[in-house]
This record gives sequence, C-alpha cells and structure tokens, in this order.
Amino acid sequence: MLQRLVLAVTLAALLSSCSHSLPLTLDPNVPVKVLVRDGPRYTLEPTSPDYQKLALWVTRNRSGWALYVVTAPPIGVAVNCGSWSLNFLQSSVLVTTPEGVFHKATRPDEYEFLRTHAPGT
Repeated sequence: MLQRLVLAVTLAALLSSCSHSLPLTLDPNVPVKVLVRDGPRYTLEPTSPDYQKLALWVTRNRSGWALYVVTAPPIGVAVNCGSWSLNFLQSSVLVTTPEGVFHKATRPDEYEFLRTHAPGT
C-alpha cells in the first residue's frame, strides 16, 4: 500500500512538472465574466481597457503551464472565457481547459486590475 502511495505521488509530481503550451485566446467579440471571491461579479466588454489588459496577459502566458492534479480551491479571482477559465490564486494561476487543468506562477500585480476593476471601465 505504501509503495502505491509513493508511486502515485511520484507520478503526480512528474506530470505536474512538464511544461505545456496552451492555445489560449480571447474572442475579440465576446465579453468575459469575472468573479472576485468575496468581492464583485462583473462582465468585461471587449472594448474595455481591462479586457485589453487581460488579452495581453493571456497572449504573454500561453506557455509554461504544468498539469495540475489537485482540486482547485474556490478562492481568488475567477475569469470565465467561454471554453476555458482562469482562477488567479495569490502567486499562481490555474487554467481549466477541455484538455485539463494547468497551473503556473504569477504575481498578484499582474492581475490586480481584475480585483480593482471599476464598473463602466
């Protein structure tokens, strides 16, 4: 039993350490929904400056993702982008795609604009 547990943990570590590139794009005609845990819920329109900041972040972060094998915690800032979603969690971000859930390191200042978004902007 202990050998199986060690094998499972080792396999999970190996799978999570592989770097993946993901074909993440925002549809320039479709708004995205944002939910700040313990905060506001709002929609970003494609013409808004914050949508453009998010699109730039997505473009810059298509590579360097590792498979995530743990259940995602319901905290942070969630962004629903249609067929995939982001969940910013302090110093990391999760992306849920049809191919699976992946994670990578990020800094809170990279997504603070989502937390402090002012309605109508």
